[in-house]
Amino acid sequence: MWQLATGLAGLALLTYLLLNGHAKLNGESATQSSVVSASDFDYFMSGMDRTTFTADSAQMHHLQALDVRHFPDDDRADLSQPRFTWIETTDTSWQVQADSGQLFRRAVLKTDLLQLHDQVKLSKPLPDGEIITVETEQLEVDIATKSFSTAAPVRLSSATMLVTSRGMSGQLDSYRLELLHEVSGRHE
Repeated sequence: MWQLATGLAGLALLTYLLLNGHAKLNGESATQSSVVSASDFDYFMSGMDRTTFTADSAQMHHLQALDVRHFPDDDRADLSQPRFTWIETTDTSWQVQADSGQLFRRAVLKTDLLQLHDQVKLSKPLPDGEIITVETEQLEVDIATKSFSTAAPVRLSSATMLVTSRGMSGQLDSYRLELLHEVSGRHE
């Protein structure tokens, strides 16, 4: 019983110290590591889930993020763990995810540019039912032109192939994918 009471008292003290910034986690106080100055951004959103529609009210694409910080100076939104789906009339949509990204609003074009970083993964079912997966470290998605591209190394794989390349471009509304440089691979 004494050990339980001592353990609970220690837990209560640690919780108090963390909440009041007196204890340190990874070398930073708990309150210092999570506080961002409101002058840096104009809004913060937790759990973003955005669906964009065409002029005739059909779903066009879906964007989700764990959290978002919007910076008005360059109309940029920093995204944590973004997930993007290009919605087509069929069930063969590209699914795109990454650890982080930025969404830029291009006011003149009234469209968005999505830049993804760190462990970027694209996947799409092929007509035969096989899933194609593309992995890279950065990717730019131009929503207006329905295109995506990167100059970074790329790994393209499925159950029957593995291809690597430096650089790639493709279209969200098709199976078009062009590997640009130093392409090598195998197909079974």
